[in-house]
Amino acid sequence: MESLYPIDISREYLIGISAGGGGCYVTLADRPQRWAAAVPIAAVCDKPSLPKIHNVPIWLIHGVDDETVPLTHSEIVFNHMQENGSNIRYTRVQNWKHGPWEPVFNDDNGFTDNYIGGDVSNKNIGLYTWLFSFARAHSPCK
Repeated sequence: MESLYPIDISREYLIGISAGGGGCYVTLADRPQRWAAAVPIAAVCDKPSLPKIHNVPIWLIHGVDDETVPLTHSEIVFNHMQENGSNIRYTRVQNWKHGPWEPVFNDDNGFTDNYIGGDVSNKNIGLYTWLFSFARAHSPCK
């Protein structure tokens, strides 16, 4: 795609929801050097992937009342990443199950409540502002 469109390859991001969030983790683990930042939402990460994604800024978003993908999955990722000094941001959304997803993407200032982890000065920075603040210095991938 980079050869067809004017894509800034230092600003490629991953966002995935539910099973797509799991795919986000798999893709991060496969090529962590390619991505500037990632937002897995209500997702499951396999534990062997965790050491491979330490250098990618990640914002986890998960509903506290999610019965489809329990919150414990994001807790595991958050705890592991925080213990290893990763750039991890985590939002637990109160009174939220497994969706609806639109509020995550409709409001750049949304989902900043119940903020846990990462730089506290970022607490009220919304999804797009946070995401687009990251860029890689160069891209070893094509």
